[in-house]
Amino acid sequence: MINTQHCRAEVDTLHYVIKKCGFRETKDPLDSNMYWYGLALRDQDIEQLKQKKCMINRYPLMDHFAKKNIFCVIVSRLQRFFPKEYKFIPESFLLPDEMSDLELHMKHNTSHTFICKPSKGRGGEGISLIKKFGDLPKAAYQHEFLVQRYIDNPLLISNKKFDVRLYVLIKGVNRIEGYLCEEGIVRFCTVSFRARPAAPHTFPATFCVFVEQLQEARCAKPEEFIHAPDQLQLEQIVGQVRECGRELC
Repeated sequence: MINTQHCRAEVDTLHYVIKKCGFRETKDPLDSNMYWYGLALRDQDIEQLKQKKCMINRYPLMDHFAKKNIFCVIVSRLQRFFPKEYKFIPESFLLPDEMSDLELHMKHNTSHTFICKPSKGRGGEGISLIKKFGDLPKAAYQHEFLVQRYIDNPLLISNKKFDVRLYVLIKGVNRIEGYLCEEGIVRFCTVSFRARPAAPHTFPATFCVFVEQLQEARCAKPEEFIHAPDQLQLEQIVGQVRECGRELC
């Protein structure tokens, strides 16, 4: 019996799996042996689940890895132990704690551009590029921000920046066992890449999503609909990246 009370956009997929596997669906919190959560588990969810003998689809506290500040701390520790393997991460500073370190670093690296990101932001909201310490957003003095050296010569496809989103199912952590989904999502910026700005620049929160076998790309803002210039499969992206002498790993 699968409880779908806390499902979100994945509910249609879950209905398909329930029907195909002969499971049963319920929204009764007292009549379930598996709970499906569309979002990260809250403290109250964890406390309630402790009292039940059931299965859940999420590991508690895994949402911390999605927060930029915590992820930065984890990567920084890995850099200390495995400097060669993690040298691809640019210089990073957590604000406001490392404000003085950032100021000193920027004084000695005046040719660099830096990117500022709210720790809990998403969709490009609140992101800005700066050249001088005095250009820091005021919010960075009171709220958690991540500041990194901006990569001004990124790998591009069709002159556009992109990222690859892959999905991994972690079956267990006491012996770690995981499965990588063969399909994935490649997300492109809606505008061509431009060289480093001469003045502080704020990114628009508009990102197109290219999904395998998707004919049209929908932007983050519903009023701005952009047709995909061409259909790019994940395998094609991997091939183009390898042609540039890089590997997706």
